[in-house]
Amino acid sequence: EMAREATTLNTWAIAISRTLDANGLDSPSLFAQVGLDPQILRDPNGRYPVSKMAKLWRLAVVTTGDPCFALKASAYVQPATFHSLGLAMMASQNLEDALLRTARFSRIVSNAVDVVIEHTPRGVKEVVRFLDGVPTVDEGIDLFMASSLKLGRMLTAVEKLPVEIRLCRDGSEETR
Repeated sequence: EMAREATTLNTWAIAISRTLDANGLDSPSLFAQVGLDPQILRDPNGRYPVSKMAKLWRLAVVTTGDPCFALKASAYVQPATFHSLGLAMMASQNLEDALLRTARFSRIVSNAVDVVIEHTPRGVKEVVRFLDGVPTVDEGIDLFMASSLKLGRMLTAVEKLPVEIRLCRDGSEETR
């Protein structure tokens, strides 16, 4: 029996579309190039396969020439981007509670990743890993982390949350 294909909410794609448009690019044609129907962007419950989203991310980075494209796409992420999960996050008592909710309900946003909250001597750590057999999409993780930081700042009203982000690329780890 074939495993169900990993999918993600179309709201990530909306952020990509708006970022492309802001860069003066024709987002519907880029969506079409990777086989994604732009009409699904209008469906509040629309989902896209992660495999095609990976191609869209790569195309967006190549077309804009901007390796930080995904971080910029977080400008188009709001609590409602994640539907009821985003609103539940904003109703959390504190940042740790919000992160725990994110981990618990992350499969609603994407069933491609596993989100785990760990406690360390330095604080709370959010770890996102792609599940076996799912194409890894570095930009998707970049957007997820940038969005977590943005919503965390909104929730706590703290503009300079102490944060350390470790990005794993090609088996190596970078700290930013």
